[in-house]
Formats: sequence, C-alpha cells, structure tokens
Amino acid sequence: GLRILAQMPSGQTTPDAVSYTSAISACERALEWKQAVALLEAMKLQRIQPSVLCYGAAIGAGHWLMAFQLLEAMKADRLQPS
Repeated sequence: GLRILAQMPSGQTTPDAVSYTSAISACERALEWKQAVALLEAMKLQRIQPSVLCYGAAIGAGHWLMAFQLLEAMKADRLQPS
C-alpha cells in the first residue's frame, strides 16, 4: 500500500486526497504514527489539503504528544476536530 503511494509520482498517476487518506488510515491500523505524520506533510507539500479524516487517522496512529501537535495543525488548517 505505502510502497504504491510512494511510486505514484514517478508514474502516470499522482497521489490525491483519497490515496493519501487510505495510506494514512493504513498507518493508523499499523500504529505507524511517524509514517502517518510524514504522509500528512507530503500532502501539504503537494498542496493537497488534509481532511479531518486524515488528521483523525494520524492521531489514532499513536504518539500522544504528536496528537496534540496534530490537533493544533488542524486548527491552523481551519478544520474542526470531530
């Protein structure tokens, strides 16, 4: 899953919000919070606005301190946590 996402920019398909959300959700299930946060940052670099679902999945991936930072980032992106 994540390997396919990483290879997308070099191919004919570019990652979009749906593919990033799916990848971040996979990170949540695997408790891979560092990878989830890295994907959120990659979204922003590609000028793709992370959704509440993206942030929620990244928060659910684990690390409590990062969860607080992600909540603040949601507020900066004008998203309301659900």
